[in-house]
Amino acid sequence: MRNCPRSFRRLPPSAFERFAQRLLREAGFEQVTVTGKSGDGGIDGIGILQVNPLVSFKVLFQCKRYTGTGSVTPSHVRDFRGSMTGRTDKGIIIS
Repeated sequence: MRNCPRSFRRLPPSAFERFAQRLLREAGFEQVTVTGKSGDGGIDGIGILQVNPLVSFKVLFQCKRYTGTGSVTPSHVRDFRGSMTGRTDKGIIIS
């Protein structure tokens, strides 16, 4: 985030989640929704990635917006993977 425009760093968490939603849609994901709920177990949204007419994947995503020197840690990744258990085996952390 150090090289991002200042306005991007000022986005509130909900706006960053909506930005991630649009990013995934632009990347070809379908039915991308932001959960926007507290107690969602670290899941900020869900989308469908259609690989071809026969294969699609449900993908969960989590948004981590940091300022300064913050970064995604291995424990964040483990927590996210734990939150995915029983829901899907595909996930993306957007930071």
